[in-house]
Amino acid sequence: MRAMILVLLVACGPKSSKPRYDTAKLARELQLDLRELGAIAKRHLGDCKALIAALDPHVVRMEVHAEEVKRVQQDVEAAKRLRLDVKAYDAENKGLAEAIGGDLGETYKACPDNEQLLQLIDRIPEL
Repeated sequence: MRAMILVLLVACGPKSSKPRYDTAKLARELQLDLRELGAIAKRHLGDCKALIAALDPHVVRMEVHAEEVKRVQQDVEAAKRLRLDVKAYDAENKGLAEAIGGDLGETYKACPDNEQLLQLIDRIPEL
């Protein structure tokens, strides 16, 4: 009887308080966010109104993922795994940030009085 109680206590007892993160999935989401940001910036090059309409919901999505990154970084081991998982995309992303910045900058120059676009660009998380 005592052995059975111990088995039940172990099976039903406290679990690890650390949440389990799927860092590979998060890294993939970050990669998709970056790729889509680039596609949006290129697709709406020079068209502020269309860029704002497409960019706003995407920035919200990116902000959600940025918050998830912050949670993962609270766990040292998970943060290490995430860095490695993100690093796997380094070659694929080479030059992408510069291209995105260039495209966003060109569109901003096309409508420099558009404060809404500037605020939206400022909200893009840096990861």
